[in-house]
Amino acid sequence: MGKMTKKVKQYMTPGHNKVGAFTISTEMLRELPMSIVNKIFKDIIVVRAEMLLHKNAIEYIANGEPFDEIGIGEQVPEYEIMIHEFFPSGNALFLKKQIKIEWKRK
Repeated sequence: MGKMTKKVKQYMTPGHNKVGAFTISTEMLRELPMSIVNKIFKDIIVVRAEMLLHKNAIEYIANGEPFDEIGIGEQVPEYEIMIHEFFPSGNALFLKKQIKIEWKRK
């Protein structure tokens, strides 16, 4: 994703100044289980989505808890999505695999 040129003011609402940008390839969206896609989008509100044909990806700008607070006029920071799959402590034979989504600021 190129450098964000959009200013934060355009996407902010009063009391909600946690804004972030991220890109997901269309291939990844097709291949990920819906349960993981739901976890990625559960704590955010997408305010802009743009299909980037040259990258075969979708660029998103969203408001939500996973992002750092930023001020009016600042550039929207970019984030990477890290997906962690693990078994909680105990006997993995009887436990359901857990999925954790981590947002890492670039």
